[in-house]
Amino acid sequence: MKKSHGFTLLEIIIVLAIITTLIMAGLVVYPSLQRRARDSSRKADLENIRSALELYRSKNSYYPVSLSELTQGSLYLQSIPTDPHYPTQTYTYVPKSGCDNSILLCTDYSIGAKLEIDPAVVCSLSINCGVASCNYCLGPYGQK
Repeated sequence: MKKSHGFTLLEIIIVLAIITTLIMAGLVVYPSLQRRARDSSRKADLENIRSALELYRSKNSYYPVSLSELTQGSLYLQSIPTDPHYPTQTYTYVPKSGCDNSILLCTDYSIGAKLEIDPAVVCSLSINCGVASCNYCLGPYGQK
């Protein structure tokens, strides 16, 4: 009796079916993982901006009128972070209405971003994040 040293056609088909199923599952899940990773990056960027704003306030007793004040002298931020995927979408900083830090000091603010996966809590403000409306906002520590 002759011994065979190979795989049967059925075994090869089963292995190919399993590999195809795993590849298809990966192709379905991968874009969602990318969106979540970019949203995590956006949230981290906003937290970094918030930290810089709080450092600025602790030194000056008020918040800046614009984010560009945080990069002057590189004391608070080297540069303003940008959206990791969509260059036309920006992180938006909105100081308290009417403040100019000469007559009326900025004592409150909101910063926002447009997340790809809608957050559970949406911005209460309607602020523009470049070409889209922000759907995720932060404010001073302990307020929002």
